[in-house]
Amino acid sequence: MTKFKPTLIEHFKDIEDPRLLRKQLHKLDDIFFITLCAVICGCDGWVAIEKFANIKRTWFEQYLSLENGIPSHDTLGRIFSLIDPEQFQTCFSSWIKEIVKNVTGDVIAIDGKCLRRTHDKSSNKSAIYMVSAWSHDNQLALGQVKVDEKSNEITALPSLLKNLDITGSIITTDALNTQKKSAELIVSKGADDLTALKGNQSTLHDDVILFFENTPKSYEGTLKTYKSIDSGHGRIEGRGQVLNFAYVTWST
Repeated sequence: MTKFKPTLIEHFKDIEDPRLLRKQLHKLDDIFFITLCAVICGCDGWVAIEKFANIKRTWFEQYLSLENGIPSHDTLGRIFSLIDPEQFQTCFSSWIKEIVKNVTGDVIAIDGKCLRRTHDKSSNKSAIYMVSAWSHDNQLALGQVKVDEKSNEITALPSLLKNLDITGSIITTDALNTQKKSAELIVSKGADDLTALKGNQSTLHDDVILFFENTPKSYEGTLKTYKSIDSGHGRIEGRGQVLNFAYVTWST
């Protein structure tokens, strides 16, 4: 009987298999499909993925041949350590584009995180930092890239956005990415840039503070204030925002 082939597998068919032909006991497509399904269902390690696959083996056999059974956790970890991460990221982004048809009006948060337990003093291994793009409307990560050890989030941003369609969305970044080139890149891809402003852009930061603390009389009517109060996690939080689109005119 011909098995139905999920479209998810089609997006990863161009990834080169790093294994020798005689050592390919499990199809690369099967490994990707099992791993992605397991991660979507909350598995956070190779052992958990193997256990999940064995529990759901009957379901997986509807789509996969599994001629040599379920891959072991060692096999899964070894293969993912060998494949080209850029190829995987490109294919992953292609799959996400099929799921997320339109991001117009969506808020996409760009943020960097240090992965727990990735620092190893004994081998002088630095912790791994990842930069990801999180879609607020779709509640999923559109993509992520690893930050090079001798670099930072600023240089990782172009690699992250390269394969993402962000047309019509609002991109939020922290103060580290408050850079002219970052803003130009985001705008060139048809999105709006909403970024934090701190001391790393000292001249602009001081300029904005001066405008809000000593707003010229001719601009006083352009200020808009918003306040909100939220409760949760045992505390009450009050937030206030002051908006003034006239600053752009004043600053130029």
